[in-house]
Amino acid sequence: MSPPLSSADLPRSLWVDIDCAALAHNLHQVQRLLSPATRLMAVVKADGYGHGAVAAARTFVEAGAQYLGVSTVEEAIALREHNVETPILCFMPPLADQADHALVHGITVTVYAREQVAALVESAKRRGKQARCHLNVDTGMGRLGLAPDRAAALARELTQQDEIDFEGIYTHFATAQKRNAAPPLQQWFRFRELLAQLARGGIAPPLRHCANSGALLRLPECHLDMVRLGTLLYGDWPAPFLQRPDMKLLSAFSLRGRIVAIRDLPAGASVGYGSEWQAARPSRLGVVPVGWADGLSLAPHARTPTPGDVFRRAARDLASARTGRFLLRGEAQAPIVGRIGMQATSVDLTDLPGVQVGDVVTIPCRKTAVPGRVPRVYSAPTEAPGSDNSG
Repeated sequence: MSPPLSSADLPRSLWVDIDCAALAHNLHQVQRLLSPATRLMAVVKADGYGHGAVAAARTFVEAGAQYLGVSTVEEAIALREHNVETPILCFMPPLADQADHALVHGITVTVYAREQVAALVESAKRRGKQARCHLNVDTGMGRLGLAPDRAAALARELTQQDEIDFEGIYTHFATAQKRNAAPPLQQWFRFRELLAQLARGGIAPPLRHCANSGALLRLPECHLDMVRLGTLLYGDWPAPFLQRPDMKLLSAFSLRGRIVAIRDLPAGASVGYGSEWQAARPSRLGVVPVGWADGLSLAPHARTPTPGDVFRRAARDLASARTGRFLLRGEAQAPIVGRIGMQATSVDLTDLPGVQVGDVVTIPCRKTAVPGRVPRVYSAPTEAPGSDNSG
């Protein structure tokens, strides 16, 4: 009698390979730029930039990170529930009904308003514990934080609260990855002036931090007591002009899929929704079970598009038969043809006669857009809870 089969035994058609050794390598590359007195916070928000927050956090801590950063209380508690004991800073201030949870799990929280401090104080009194916090100062990001001219007063109040451990103060650069150095320098000067003002008043939180990946590379004077890094640790440069010849970054993330079908189509045959692509010659096409629901898409537009942007993008989407590429067998490439579907995409194999059903392809994608339902397969040195490290 054959043994029963479970989903764990099923050969995959779509998965993500995560190279934890590459993550550790990237952190070690960055450490060379820091003084021994400067701590490194590894940012593992958005499920570790798609790599898996728990595995990324464990890898970075084992490699030398002294602090972790996340966006929400939920993300921080998820790490604690997997026995990650390293200090964690939550960038979003906790809602009033989240304060107790943050306190009980030993999460460092961000504050920049009196009502946030009041909620922490009430929680600390109820739980009989100190609430550790960092003050966020808005020097130009315009998203979260307190204006510098009001920050000194709140900082003074924090030092006067027995229930509060005022551990740190920080700001966030908006354009450190842009060529124009003037805006980040202006932000740095505002933050530095505030720190000097606080020091004159006898206020000196032990952790002052402002450098993200871009600022780490171009503004070494603002490394201060700690740097907050995400982009570099995951193998990406904040901008091409910031690349350094003395640093080698490794990509740790590879979306893989297998060709599930191959079809021979005559010249003139159309493929995909809208029939927007037609074969100019007899063509051999493969189908891969991946689509825009899995993070495969055109390059994202982060800024608000102009009417011209909308028109140009629509024209490009309609006219282009090559919206991206799959990498096959090393350097061999096959262009995507037709509109990318929700979970199915066609690639042109006409010039790759040796490709067969079941062959593996590497898929271009946005890492953070690949959903958690696509399994992550981790290499040494760190395994994710319940992860499958075969294959």
